[in-house]
Order: sequence, then structure tokens, then C-alpha cells
Amino acid sequence: MADLTEKKETQLGPGLASKTTPFIRLLKAQEDLSQELHQISLSAFAQQPPWQEAQLTSILQSDHVLTLLVEEKKEVLAFMVLGLAGDQAEVYQIAVAKPHQRRGLASLLMEDCLRHLWANGVSKLFLEVRASNRPAQLFYKRQGFTLQGYRKNYYHNPKEDALVLALNLNGKRDGNVHSCN
Repeated sequence: MADLTEKKETQLGPGLASKTTPFIRLLKAQEDLSQELHQISLSAFAQQPPWQEAQLTSILQSDHVLTLLVEEKKEVLAFMVLGLAGDQAEVYQIAVAKPHQRRGLASLLMEDCLRHLWANGVSKLFLEVRASNRPAQLFYKRQGFTLQGYRKNYYHNPKEDALVLALNLNGKRDGNVHSCN
């Protein structure tokens, strides 16, 4: 599935680049990326990554999945995998390779994702996050996500509840990231 949905290269802001400037690309899901994305996931998550490589490969084969990549010199630094269903979407995973964390790459992925979803008529974006993952919860709160509910024992290794968060994309355009302006 090497079909490119949109090749959108967005130069990242000043202070975020190292010697070269990373770009964001929005791709139709590609199973040939699964090994590289799994390695980033292993690097990014202190606990076990959300998916095994075979699960990631299976997800990337789905027609309703989009992948956003941050690349620098053809190296993937960060990614987001989204599932699309009608006027709703779900963040399946967002990960930034450990050496590239704290550079604003997750925020840029989210901003680009929201712009794309808003422009394509998506009204609500959902995601799950571990109940113990306070840094991620704060990140999503800054993006405008609100708590919708809980999923008991959703995660394994270790077993843990998930918080279900959502972001309404139908709000007015006011210049905030969550409004996709």
C-alpha cells in the first residue's frame, strides 16, 4: 500500500530543527513502514509499546488508516497513526523517537493532523491514554482534549485503565491549535 494520499511537506518552525529541517508527510497507511515505526515505538515508550510489530503491520494494511511522519534526511523521527470512520477519527498511536523528544514534534504532528481532519469534515477526534501517563494527559489537555470516560483494564503489561479523551473539531476557528486554524 505505497499509495500516497497527500505529500504535504511542512517545514517546522525555528528552533526545532537540528542541522537540517524536518518535514511532515501525510501518507496512506504503508505496511512497509511497520518495522521502522515499531522501532520508534520501542524507543519512545518506557513501558511496552502499544503494539507488537505484527499488529502494527496489520493496522497499516487497513484502508481507513492514515500515517503522519516527521522526517529529517529521510529518517523518520516521529509518527502518528490515525483511524478514520465517517466524520470521526481516532489517534491509534503517536510516538517520537527518544533522541528527538522535547523538540515539539508531537505538537506539530497533532497540529497538522487537526488541520487535515478539520479540512476533511471530521467532527471529533478520540484517543485512549494510560491512566498513569500524566505527561501525555497534559499534552492532550493543552491540545483541547477533554475526558469522555474510562476503559477498565484496557492496557496490558502492566494491566491498567485507559482514559478516553475527545476533541470536538466543530468549534469556531479562533487561532488555537485545536481549532485547526
